[in-house]
Amino acid sequence: MSCAGTPLRRRRPFRALGRAAEGIAVVEFAFVASFLVLLYLGSVQLSDAIFANRKVTTTARAITDLTTQYSVLTENDIQGILLASGKALTPYNPANARIRISQIAVGADGVGRVSWSRIRGEDITKLDRCAVVDVPEDLAIPNSFLIYGEVNYTYDPMFAAYAPGKIELADEIFMLPRVSSSVSLLTSGAGGPETECS
Repeated sequence: MSCAGTPLRRRRPFRALGRAAEGIAVVEFAFVASFLVLLYLGSVQLSDAIFANRKVTTTARAITDLTTQYSVLTENDIQGILLASGKALTPYNPANARIRISQIAVGADGVGRVSWSRIRGEDITKLDRCAVVDVPEDLAIPNSFLIYGEVNYTYDPMFAAYAPGKIELADEIFMLPRVSSSVSLLTSGAGGPETECS
């Protein structure tokens, strides 16, 4: 009787050990799975933020490039260009963007000053006429004109846990006019101011 019962008693510790190992495996899997989910969501968030930043750069280039293709602009033309920025930002909300397009006149002294400026969005203002703008040295050609595009975007992360809050993205670009030496902005039927500021 005692001999018959011995194998059963010996097997019980192994069964308990097996159940313990299974429990440890479940706990380990839970930790690993949680880490992998967090890693995946974090990578998705990072990729989306990078893509949004590229959209900002693309939009700045697009509106500036469109403006350089005019020799004369009306107010409707410039507003159309600014509105087109919304499509360039797709799929991101254009309401979060502040966009400004300006023409900079580089004087004989190599200093850039604002000829005209137009905006789209809240919390952004037009550059003042004749305000000094820092122009890249290689583009500061005396007695020339530049189109200056700026885009600022408030990026709202998809997963708030992966960011300290909203992220401000921005880009700017200078381009030379393509079809003429400058781009006139017609205001009330008259050519926009383009002369050097005193």
